[in-house]
Amino acid sequence: MIRTVAKTIRVVRRLRHSDVRSYVQGYLDEALASHGYVRRPSGVAQALPMVGAFGAGVAVGTGIGVLIAPASGAETRAKVGARLDELAKRAKQASRTRTPVEHASTEPTEIPHDPPLDH
Repeated sequence: MIRTVAKTIRVVRRLRHSDVRSYVQGYLDEALASHGYVRRPSGVAQALPMVGAFGAGVAVGTGIGVLIAPASGAETRAKVGARLDELAKRAKQASRTRTPVEHASTEPTEIPHDPPLDH
């Protein structure tokens, strides 16, 4: 044990800071492994690749969406805005004509289907 510590001190004196850190980490990993333990990476080290992959997926999806969009951004925003205005107007009309719950009929009502969006 004393020889191992003396050897470690001699080696550490010859190394730079980054080399010392990697040497000590390697030594600790070997010591832990000899007793059946394994050091786990931190949560940040585990999550960072997933965050990077998510960001890359967002970038690729956005790029593909821009490339295959059938209309310009202004036209698409205008269509979406008009569609939302229409839905808001229909919701207001439905809320005005709705019967109170205690007087609601038990007859099934037909739900109007939305017309398809123009592409």
